[in-house]
Amino acid sequence: MAKVDLTAAYRSVPVAARYWMSHVFSWDGEVLADTRAPFGNSSMPGIFTRFTRAIVRWMQAQGASIVGYLDDFLLVGSFHEVQEFMWLLHEFVTFLGFEVNPDKCEGPSQVLEFLGVELSTTEGVCTARISEDRMLVVQAKMAVVVDPNSFLEIVVFAAMLTAFFFFFRKDNVSVEKADAWNPRGHLVRADMSFPVLEEGSRQVEIRVRHSKTIQAGERYHTVRAVEVPGSPICVVRALWRIGQLPNLGPNGPLFCTEDAKGRLKPLTHSVFVAVFRKLAARAGLDPAAYTGHSFRRGGATAAFRLQVQDALIQAHAEGIDTGAMKLKALTRRWRTDGIGHGAA
Repeated sequence: MAKVDLTAAYRSVPVAARYWMSHVFSWDGEVLADTRAPFGNSSMPGIFTRFTRAIVRWMQAQGASIVGYLDDFLLVGSFHEVQEFMWLLHEFVTFLGFEVNPDKCEGPSQVLEFLGVELSTTEGVCTARISEDRMLVVQAKMAVVVDPNSFLEIVVFAAMLTAFFFFFRKDNVSVEKADAWNPRGHLVRADMSFPVLEEGSRQVEIRVRHSKTIQAGERYHTVRAVEVPGSPICVVRALWRIGQLPNLGPNGPLFCTEDAKGRLKPLTHSVFVAVFRKLAARAGLDPAAYTGHSFRRGGATAAFRLQVQDALIQAHAEGIDTGAMKLKALTRRWRTDGIGHGAA
């Protein structure tokens, strides 16, 4: 593997003269115009992504296995392949007018960090994990965000992780109203189990008995996650913890909260979203930017774009139509390449 990073990538993009007046500022008595794309412009990530995608497509056409995120690129292959394509990528982006940052380039190597994730291909096994330094930072923040003594926050945080990692919507982990909860359609405690794998690690299995494609309880779909020791966002650990909390029995709601009198009741949409926003604000995020309307919307799409196998996406996110995703991706590529609807 190898990674290539561009230096001040946005500043390599010239702004058309007709837009210079939008980048005017005063300095030391002079009125100046910035003729290069600024870092503070909220539109720039989307605009620059077009350059990134074009570079990735050209490299893929040359036979490279490559992914790109803004000004960061990851190459995968044998030592000699990566070495060759690393040189080719350097030459190509330089030709386009970008400058490579040699201090942030790395490889070919079997272990490297890309976008905060430590990747390894040692011993013939591909693994990805959050680097230890970042994990410590996340753990420190999580200790402040989620109150370990709050029954409600523990339950909602577990519901958040469940929704995130299993591509669930908030309807899967909460109900519109407490009296609308139905054990035949909503998740119950008995739908959750913790089998131990052969190597000794723990996993969680959740049986989904109602979804967009399972309406009459004619079958069920099982999703799984493996424990990530030491991770502050391990869904297995979070679900195991709520399994030890007071509950309404095996046929009671998987996610329960307490009312003012201490009585247990199903987690509702309004409580889920309210606590989620509260935790977001505590983490320094703008709570107004989150609605919970579709908590993990785009999760399967993101996996598809990362070239995760169709079978794995469908096994994890029941009811997902990967064929529709391919058509959408192809249509997007046509538009990006400037191909009109009337093209033969």
